Amino acid sequence: MVQKRIGKLLLVVLILSFLLTGCWNRQEINEIGFAVGLGVDKAEKLYQVTTQLALPAKLAEGGGGGEEPPVWVVSGQGKTIFEAIRDINTRSPRKPFWGHLNVIVIGEEAAKDGMLPFIDLFSRGHEFRRLNQIVVAKGKAREVLEAQPKLENITAVFLNRLVENRGGQSIAPGVNVNDLLITLSTPGRDPFLPKIEAREKEVHIKEPPQKEEEQKAGSDEGKKGEEKKEEKPKEILELRGGAAFRGDKFAGWLNEAETRGLLWATGGVRSGILSVESPWQKDKFVSLEIKDARGEIVPQLAANKPGALIKVKASLNLVEQQDSRFLEDPWSLQRLQELAASEIKGEIMKGVEKARTLQSDIFGFEGKFYKEDYNSWKKIDWKQKWQELQVNYQVDTVIETSSMTIRPVKLSSKVAR
Repeated sequence: MVQKRIGKLLLVVLILSFLLTGCWNRQEINEIGFAVGLGVDKAEKLYQVTTQLALPAKLAEGGGGGEEPPVWVVSGQGKTIFEAIRDINTRSPRKPFWGHLNVIVIGEEAAKDGMLPFIDLFSRGHEFRRLNQIVVAKGKAREVLEAQPKLENITAVFLNRLVENRGGQSIAPGVNVNDLLITLSTPGRDPFLPKIEAREKEVHIKEPPQKEEEQKAGSDEGKKGEEKKEEKPKEILELRGGAAFRGDKFAGWLNEAETRGLLWATGGVRSGILSVESPWQKDKFVSLEIKDARGEIVPQLAANKPGALIKVKASLNLVEQQDSRFLEDPWSLQRLQELAASEIKGEIMKGVEKARTLQSDIFGFEGKFYKEDYNSWKKIDWKQKWQELQVNYQVDTVIETSSMTIRPVKLSSKVAR
Protein backbone atom coordinates (compact mmCIF):
# COMPACT_ATOMS: atom_id res chain seq x y z
CA MET A 1 0.00 0.00 0.00
CA VAL A 2 2.78 2.38 0.94
CA GLN A 3 4.72 1.47 -2.19
CA LYS A 4 1.71 2.31 -4.37
CA ARG A 5 1.42 5.73 -2.74
CA ILE A 6 5.11 6.39 -3.24
CA GLY A 7 4.81 5.32 -6.87
CA LYS A 8 1.89 7.69 -7.45
CA LEU A 9 3.80 10.51 -5.78
CA LEU A 10 6.86 9.93 -7.99
CA LEU A 11 4.60 9.89 -11.05
CA VAL A 12 3.13 13.29 -10.10
CA VAL A 13 6.61 14.72 -9.48
CA LEU A 14 7.78 13.41 -12.86
CA ILE A 15 4.85 15.02 -14.68
CA LEU A 16 5.36 18.35 -12.91
CA SER A 17 9.07 18.32 -13.73
CA PHE A 18 8.20 18.52 -17.44
CA LEU A 19 6.06 21.60 -16.77
CA LEU A 20 8.72 23.38 -14.70
CA THR A 21 11.30 23.79 -17.45
CA GLY A 22 11.94 27.51 -16.77
CA CYS A 23 10.46 30.87 -17.76
CA TRP A 24 8.66 30.63 -21.09
CA ASN A 25 9.67 34.11 -22.18
CA ARG A 26 13.18 34.33 -20.71
CA GLN A 27 15.90 36.17 -22.62
CA GLU A 28 19.61 35.69 -22.33
CA ILE A 29 21.41 38.85 -21.20
CA ASN A 30 23.77 38.72 -24.18
CA GLU A 31 20.81 38.75 -26.57
CA ILE A 32 19.18 42.02 -25.42
CA GLY A 33 20.17 45.68 -25.58
CA PHE A 34 19.44 47.89 -22.58
CA ALA A 35 17.55 50.96 -23.83
CA VAL A 36 18.15 53.97 -21.58
CA GLY A 37 16.47 56.68 -23.67
CA LEU A 38 13.66 56.80 -26.22
CA GLY A 39 12.63 59.54 -28.65
CA VAL A 40 9.56 59.87 -30.88
CA ASP A 41 9.61 61.98 -34.06
CA LYS A 42 7.25 62.29 -37.00
CA ALA A 43 8.82 61.72 -40.43
CA GLU A 44 6.10 62.61 -42.97
CA LYS A 45 3.41 59.96 -42.34
CA LEU A 46 5.66 57.61 -40.38
CA TYR A 47 6.87 57.61 -36.80
CA GLN A 48 10.60 57.59 -36.18
CA VAL A 49 11.64 56.01 -32.89
CA THR A 50 15.17 56.70 -31.68
CA THR A 51 16.73 54.86 -28.78
CA GLN A 52 19.96 54.95 -26.84
CA LEU A 53 21.30 51.42 -26.32
CA ALA A 54 23.95 50.95 -23.64
CA LEU A 55 27.24 49.44 -24.88
CA PRO A 56 28.30 46.83 -22.27
CA ALA A 57 31.93 46.82 -23.41
CA LYS A 58 32.26 50.60 -22.99
CA LEU A 59 30.52 50.54 -19.62
CA ALA A 60 32.85 47.77 -18.45
CA GLU A 61 35.80 50.03 -19.29
CA GLY A 62 34.52 52.58 -16.79
CA GLY A 63 31.82 54.47 -18.64
CA GLY A 64 33.50 55.19 -21.95
CA GLY A 65 36.52 57.24 -21.03
CA GLY A 66 37.42 57.82 -24.69
CA GLU A 67 35.82 60.14 -27.22
CA GLU A 68 32.86 57.89 -27.93
CA PRO A 69 30.01 57.72 -25.36
CA PRO A 70 29.05 54.31 -23.92
CA VAL A 71 25.75 54.31 -25.84
CA TRP A 72 24.67 53.71 -29.43
CA VAL A 73 21.92 55.89 -30.92
CA VAL A 74 19.81 53.99 -33.46
CA SER A 75 16.43 54.68 -35.11
CA GLY A 76 13.58 52.79 -36.77
CA GLN A 77 10.48 53.85 -38.71
CA GLY A 78 6.93 52.57 -38.90
CA LYS A 79 3.26 53.46 -39.13
CA THR A 80 3.02 52.81 -35.37
CA ILE A 81 5.47 53.09 -32.50
CA PHE A 82 5.60 49.31 -32.08
CA GLU A 83 6.35 48.81 -35.78
CA ALA A 84 9.11 51.42 -35.58
CA ILE A 85 10.61 49.65 -32.54
CA ARG A 86 10.63 46.35 -34.41
CA ASP A 87 12.30 48.14 -37.35
CA ILE A 88 15.22 48.90 -35.01
CA ASN A 89 15.90 45.14 -34.95
CA THR A 90 16.93 45.32 -38.62
CA ARG A 91 19.91 47.47 -37.52
CA SER A 92 20.58 46.09 -34.05
CA PRO A 93 21.51 42.45 -33.35
CA ARG A 94 20.10 42.88 -29.85
CA LYS A 95 16.42 43.37 -29.08
CA PRO A 96 15.84 46.57 -27.05
CA PHE A 97 14.80 45.99 -23.45
CA TRP A 98 12.81 48.92 -22.01
CA GLY A 99 12.86 48.05 -18.32
CA HIS A 100 15.80 50.42 -17.65
CA LEU A 101 14.43 53.37 -19.64
CA ASN A 102 15.23 56.76 -18.06
CA VAL A 103 13.32 59.28 -20.16
CA ILE A 104 10.95 59.59 -23.15
CA VAL A 105 11.54 62.53 -25.51
CA ILE A 106 8.71 63.67 -27.80
CA GLY A 107 9.72 65.66 -30.88
CA GLU A 108 7.91 68.90 -31.69
CA GLU A 109 6.29 67.60 -34.92
CA ALA A 110 5.11 64.40 -33.22
CA ALA A 111 3.60 66.51 -30.43
CA LYS A 112 1.76 68.70 -32.97
CA ASP A 113 0.32 65.59 -34.60
CA GLY A 114 -1.08 64.39 -31.26
CA MET A 115 0.06 62.08 -28.46
CA LEU A 116 -2.88 59.66 -28.35
CA PRO A 117 -1.68 57.54 -31.31
CA PHE A 118 1.54 56.59 -29.51
CA ILE A 119 0.99 57.11 -25.77
CA ASP A 120 -1.08 53.90 -25.74
CA LEU A 121 2.01 51.71 -26.11
CA PHE A 122 3.75 53.35 -23.15
CA SER A 123 0.75 52.53 -20.94
CA ARG A 124 0.11 49.07 -22.36
CA GLY A 125 3.62 47.65 -22.86
CA HIS A 126 4.69 45.46 -19.92
CA GLU A 127 8.34 46.57 -20.14
CA PHE A 128 7.56 50.30 -19.99
CA ARG A 129 7.28 51.90 -16.57
CA ARG A 130 4.66 54.54 -15.88
CA LEU A 131 7.18 56.46 -13.79
CA ASN A 132 9.32 57.26 -16.84
CA GLN A 133 9.75 61.02 -17.25
CA ILE A 134 8.43 62.69 -20.44
CA VAL A 135 9.86 65.84 -22.03
CA VAL A 136 9.07 67.66 -25.29
CA ALA A 137 11.96 68.62 -27.57
CA LYS A 138 12.10 71.94 -29.37
CA GLY A 139 12.93 70.45 -32.74
CA LYS A 140 13.67 66.75 -33.12
CA ALA A 141 13.88 64.20 -30.32
CA ARG A 142 16.79 62.50 -32.10
CA GLU A 143 18.89 65.68 -31.80
CA VAL A 144 18.41 65.60 -28.04
CA LEU A 145 19.39 61.93 -27.71
CA GLU A 146 22.43 62.48 -29.96
CA ALA A 147 23.67 65.37 -27.81
CA GLN A 148 26.81 64.85 -25.77
CA PRO A 149 26.49 66.98 -22.62
CA LYS A 150 29.26 67.31 -20.08
CA LEU A 151 29.36 65.56 -16.66
CA GLU A 152 27.38 62.51 -17.86
CA ASN A 153 28.37 60.03 -20.57
CA ILE A 154 24.79 58.90 -21.13
CA THR A 155 22.41 61.58 -22.39
CA ALA A 156 19.29 59.84 -21.03
CA VAL A 157 20.76 59.79 -17.52
CA PHE A 158 21.68 63.48 -17.87
CA LEU A 159 18.09 64.29 -18.91
CA ASN A 160 16.59 62.32 -16.05
CA ARG A 161 18.75 64.17 -13.52
CA LEU A 162 17.85 67.52 -15.08
CA VAL A 163 14.18 66.73 -14.46
CA GLU A 164 14.89 65.51 -10.91
CA ASN A 165 16.81 68.74 -10.10
CA ARG A 166 14.24 71.10 -11.67
CA GLY A 167 13.03 72.19 -8.22
CA GLY A 168 16.11 74.37 -7.75
CA GLN A 169 14.61 77.02 -10.03
CA SER A 170 10.99 75.90 -10.54
CA ILE A 171 10.97 77.01 -14.18
CA ALA A 172 9.99 73.63 -15.64
CA PRO A 173 7.39 71.03 -14.60
CA GLY A 174 8.03 67.36 -13.95
CA VAL A 175 5.68 64.90 -15.66
CA ASN A 176 5.86 61.12 -15.93
CA VAL A 177 3.79 58.72 -18.05
CA ASN A 178 1.29 58.14 -15.26
CA ASP A 179 0.77 61.90 -14.72
CA LEU A 180 0.16 62.38 -18.44
CA LEU A 181 -2.34 59.51 -18.66
CA ILE A 182 -4.29 60.92 -15.69
CA THR A 183 -4.40 64.41 -17.22
CA LEU A 184 -5.51 63.12 -20.62
CA SER A 185 -8.31 61.07 -19.08
CA THR A 186 -9.52 63.75 -16.62
CA PRO A 187 -12.03 66.39 -17.83
CA GLY A 188 -11.06 70.04 -17.60
CA ARG A 189 -7.27 70.22 -17.79
CA ASP A 190 -4.84 70.18 -20.70
CA PRO A 191 -1.36 68.61 -20.42
CA PHE A 192 1.72 70.72 -19.73
CA LEU A 193 5.12 69.05 -20.26
CA PRO A 194 8.70 70.28 -19.72
CA LYS A 195 10.60 71.67 -22.69
CA ILE A 196 14.09 70.40 -23.55
CA GLU A 197 16.31 72.06 -26.12
CA ALA A 198 19.67 70.99 -27.55
CA ARG A 199 22.07 73.86 -28.16
CA GLU A 200 25.54 74.10 -29.60
CA LYS A 201 26.72 76.55 -26.93
CA GLU A 202 25.50 78.70 -24.06
CA VAL A 203 23.12 81.36 -25.37
CA HIS A 204 23.32 83.52 -22.24
CA ILE A 205 27.00 84.33 -22.85
CA LYS A 206 27.19 87.03 -25.53
CA GLU A 207 30.36 87.35 -27.60
CA PRO A 208 31.81 90.85 -28.19
CA PRO A 209 30.62 92.49 -31.44
CA GLN A 210 32.88 92.10 -34.45
CA LYS A 211 33.96 94.81 -36.83
CA GLU A 212 32.39 94.87 -40.31
CA GLU A 213 35.65 93.68 -41.96
CA GLU A 214 35.90 90.73 -39.55
CA GLN A 215 32.23 89.82 -40.09
CA LYS A 216 32.68 89.80 -43.90
CA ALA A 217 35.88 87.77 -43.69
CA GLY A 218 34.25 85.33 -41.30
CA SER A 219 31.16 84.89 -43.47
CA ASP A 220 33.28 84.27 -46.60
CA GLU A 221 35.35 81.65 -44.79
CA GLY A 222 32.17 80.09 -43.42
CA LYS A 223 30.69 79.73 -46.91
CA LYS A 224 33.85 78.11 -48.23
CA GLY A 225 34.05 75.67 -45.34
CA GLU A 226 30.35 74.82 -45.17
CA GLU A 227 30.68 71.69 -47.30
CA LYS A 228 33.77 70.45 -45.48
CA LYS A 229 32.50 71.16 -41.97
CA GLU A 230 31.17 68.10 -40.16
CA GLU A 231 28.10 68.51 -37.99
CA LYS A 232 29.07 67.79 -34.40
CA PRO A 233 26.67 66.64 -31.64
CA LYS A 234 25.34 69.48 -29.52
CA GLU A 235 26.78 69.82 -26.02
CA ILE A 236 24.18 71.90 -24.17
CA LEU A 237 20.83 70.47 -23.05
CA GLU A 238 18.58 73.04 -21.40
CA LEU A 239 15.42 72.25 -19.42
CA ARG A 240 13.58 75.56 -19.31
CA GLY A 241 9.90 76.42 -19.83
CA GLY A 242 7.20 74.07 -21.00
CA ALA A 243 4.96 72.81 -23.80
CA ALA A 244 1.24 73.55 -23.56
CA PHE A 245 -1.25 71.20 -25.22
CA ARG A 246 -4.82 71.56 -26.39
CA GLY A 247 -6.18 68.09 -25.77
CA ASP A 248 -3.38 65.78 -26.91
CA LYS A 249 -1.96 68.20 -29.52
CA PHE A 250 0.88 70.66 -28.98
CA ALA A 251 -0.41 74.27 -28.80
CA GLY A 252 2.68 76.35 -28.01
CA TRP A 253 5.63 77.11 -25.72
CA LEU A 254 5.71 78.93 -22.38
CA ASN A 255 8.88 80.74 -21.33
CA GLU A 256 10.35 80.41 -17.84
CA ALA A 257 8.37 83.30 -16.27
CA GLU A 258 5.07 82.03 -17.71
CA THR A 259 5.92 78.49 -16.61
CA ARG A 260 6.69 79.55 -13.04
CA GLY A 261 3.46 81.54 -13.05
CA LEU A 262 1.59 78.32 -13.76
CA LEU A 263 3.56 76.48 -11.07
CA TRP A 264 2.83 79.24 -8.52
CA ALA A 265 -0.91 78.83 -9.14
CA THR A 266 -0.95 75.03 -9.07
CA GLY A 267 1.38 74.51 -6.09
CA GLY A 268 4.32 73.32 -8.17
CA VAL A 269 6.97 75.80 -6.97
CA ARG A 270 9.50 74.09 -4.70
CA SER A 271 12.41 76.52 -4.59
CA GLY A 272 14.10 79.18 -6.68
CA ILE A 273 15.24 82.79 -6.68
CA LEU A 274 13.03 85.86 -6.93
CA SER A 275 14.90 89.07 -7.80
CA VAL A 276 13.21 92.41 -7.06
CA GLU A 277 14.36 96.02 -7.11
CA SER A 278 15.73 97.47 -3.89
CA PRO A 279 13.22 99.68 -2.02
CA TRP A 280 15.94 102.34 -1.78
CA GLN A 281 17.75 102.21 -5.14
CA LYS A 282 15.90 101.42 -8.36
CA ASP A 283 19.04 100.29 -10.21
CA LYS A 284 19.99 97.78 -7.49
CA PHE A 285 18.44 94.37 -6.92
CA VAL A 286 17.67 92.08 -4.00
CA SER A 287 17.62 88.28 -4.30
CA LEU A 288 15.00 86.41 -2.31
CA GLU A 289 15.21 82.62 -1.94
CA ILE A 290 11.89 80.78 -2.15
CA LYS A 291 11.71 78.53 0.92
CA ASP A 292 8.08 77.45 0.77
CA ALA A 293 5.13 78.16 -1.52
CA ARG A 294 1.52 77.05 -1.67
CA GLY A 295 -0.92 77.80 -4.44
CA GLU A 296 -4.53 76.93 -5.16
CA ILE A 297 -7.23 77.84 -7.68
CA VAL A 298 -10.71 78.53 -6.31
CA PRO A 299 -13.57 78.49 -8.87
CA GLN A 300 -15.86 81.54 -8.90
CA LEU A 301 -19.11 82.24 -10.70
CA ALA A 302 -20.50 85.75 -11.37
CA ALA A 303 -23.57 86.39 -13.57
CA ASN A 304 -23.32 82.80 -14.84
CA LYS A 305 -19.81 83.52 -16.14
CA PRO A 306 -16.87 81.37 -14.99
CA GLY A 307 -14.00 82.86 -13.06
CA ALA A 308 -11.30 81.88 -10.62
CA LEU A 309 -9.37 83.19 -7.64
CA ILE A 310 -5.69 82.23 -7.65
CA LYS A 311 -4.31 82.25 -4.09
CA VAL A 312 -0.57 82.00 -3.38
CA LYS A 313 1.35 82.10 -0.09
CA ALA A 314 5.14 82.26 -0.25
CA SER A 315 7.85 82.23 2.39
CA LEU A 316 11.13 83.89 1.33
CA ASN A 317 14.63 84.50 2.67
CA LEU A 318 16.73 87.57 1.92
CA VAL A 319 20.00 86.12 0.64
CA GLU A 320 21.65 88.92 -1.36
CA GLN A 321 21.41 92.67 -1.86
CA GLN A 322 23.36 95.01 -4.13
CA ASP A 323 22.91 98.30 -2.26
CA SER A 324 24.40 99.14 1.11
CA ARG A 325 21.19 100.08 2.95
CA PHE A 326 19.92 98.14 5.96
CA LEU A 327 16.86 96.24 4.66
CA GLU A 328 15.64 94.50 7.80
CA ASP A 329 13.84 97.43 9.34
CA PRO A 330 10.02 97.08 9.36
CA TRP A 331 9.43 99.52 6.49
CA SER A 332 12.02 97.91 4.17
CA LEU A 333 10.81 94.38 4.91
CA GLN A 334 7.20 95.40 4.28
CA ARG A 335 8.17 97.05 1.00
CA LEU A 336 10.20 93.98 -0.07
CA GLN A 337 7.22 91.75 0.66
CA GLU A 338 5.00 93.97 -1.50
CA LEU A 339 7.53 93.96 -4.34
CA ALA A 340 7.86 90.16 -4.11
CA ALA A 341 4.07 89.72 -4.16
CA SER A 342 3.84 92.01 -7.19
CA GLU A 343 6.55 90.00 -8.99
CA ILE A 344 4.80 86.69 -8.26
CA LYS A 345 1.45 88.09 -9.38
CA GLY A 346 3.08 89.33 -12.59
CA GLU A 347 4.44 85.87 -13.40
CA ILE A 348 1.04 84.26 -12.80
CA MET A 349 -0.68 86.86 -15.00
CA LYS A 350 1.81 86.17 -17.79
CA GLY A 351 1.07 82.45 -17.54
CA VAL A 352 -2.70 83.01 -17.61
CA GLU A 353 -2.43 85.36 -20.60
CA LYS A 354 -0.34 82.85 -22.56
CA ALA A 355 -2.83 80.06 -21.73
CA ARG A 356 -5.65 82.36 -22.88
CA THR A 357 -3.80 83.11 -26.13
CA LEU A 358 -3.15 79.42 -26.82
CA GLN A 359 -6.66 78.45 -25.60
CA SER A 360 -5.01 75.73 -23.57
CA ASP A 361 -6.45 75.04 -20.11
CA ILE A 362 -3.14 74.08 -18.51
CA PHE A 363 -4.27 75.78 -15.27
CA GLY A 364 -7.26 73.44 -15.04
CA PHE A 365 -9.92 76.14 -14.56
CA GLU A 366 -12.64 73.95 -16.06
CA GLY A 367 -11.54 71.00 -13.97
CA LYS A 368 -12.02 73.02 -10.76
CA PHE A 369 -15.67 73.63 -11.65
CA TYR A 370 -16.08 69.99 -12.67
CA LYS A 371 -14.84 68.80 -9.26
CA GLU A 372 -16.22 71.47 -6.93
CA ASP A 373 -19.31 72.89 -8.67
CA TYR A 374 -20.59 70.23 -11.07
CA ASN A 375 -24.04 71.80 -11.50
CA SER A 376 -22.49 75.07 -12.66
CA TRP A 377 -20.01 73.23 -14.86
CA LYS A 378 -22.87 71.64 -16.84
CA LYS A 379 -24.44 75.04 -17.58
CA ILE A 380 -21.28 76.79 -18.82
CA ASP A 381 -20.36 76.94 -22.51
CA TRP A 382 -16.69 76.08 -22.10
CA LYS A 383 -15.92 76.79 -25.77
CA GLN A 384 -16.38 80.51 -24.99
CA LYS A 385 -14.72 80.45 -21.58
CA TRP A 386 -11.54 82.27 -22.60
CA GLN A 387 -13.55 85.33 -23.65
CA GLU A 388 -15.52 85.37 -20.38
CA LEU A 389 -13.08 83.99 -17.80
CA GLN A 390 -12.38 86.49 -15.03
CA VAL A 391 -9.27 85.70 -12.98
CA ASN A 392 -8.53 87.38 -9.64
CA TYR A 393 -5.28 87.15 -7.69
CA GLN A 394 -4.35 87.04 -4.01
CA VAL A 395 -0.63 86.79 -3.23
CA ASP A 396 0.78 86.92 0.32
CA THR A 397 4.52 86.84 1.03
CA VAL A 398 6.60 86.64 4.20
CA ILE A 399 10.33 87.39 4.38
CA GLU A 400 11.91 85.51 7.28
CA THR A 401 15.67 85.82 7.80
CA SER A 402 18.81 87.00 6.07
CA SER A 403 21.09 84.12 7.00
CA MET A 404 24.34 84.87 8.89
CA THR A 405 24.89 88.54 8.04
CA ILE A 406 22.55 91.07 9.65
CA ARG A 407 23.86 94.24 8.01
CA PRO A 408 25.20 94.57 4.43
CA VAL A 409 28.94 94.85 3.81
CA LYS A 410 30.21 98.44 3.56
CA LEU A 411 33.55 99.94 2.58
CA SER A 412 35.40 101.72 5.36
CA SER A 413 35.36 105.50 4.95
CA LYS A 414 39.14 105.47 5.04
CA VAL A 415 39.46 103.29 1.95
CA ALA A 416 36.32 104.38 0.11
CA ARG A 417 37.00 105.80 -3.34
